[in-house]
Amino acid sequence: MTTATGNYALERLEVSSARCAYGPQKSESIDPMSDVAARRSNSTAWFAFWVALAGLILMPIPLFIGLILGGGLSIIAAILAVIALLKGLARSGKGIAPVVFAGIFIALTWGGISIGGGVIW
Repeated sequence: MTTATGNYALERLEVSSARCAYGPQKSESIDPMSDVAARRSNSTAWFAFWVALAGLILMPIPLFIGLILGGGLSIIAAILAVIALLKGLARSGKGIAPVVFAGIFIALTWGGISIGGGVIW
């Protein structure tokens, strides 16, 4: 097909290349999670979040069970949180929010253990 100014395919190519010259275009997909760039998340941060939450929930179990389960999980979550924080900072702050919440859960768990949670009835 030709237009008044020339070849239609050539005009389409020029329009496509002009559109790409300004950087990557947004995905026209309906699903926002289908784009790979939108799905970038820090899986270590989410794992630290869930482990810290499990430690906080299990900490109040009496007779040293909560101390072992909650305290152990909170130590693992603290190690994971440090790793996730370093990964998040290396990716210019992507996925740091779960690390912050994991840190809050870890602090609450350690605070609860320090006042007798998981030890006394």
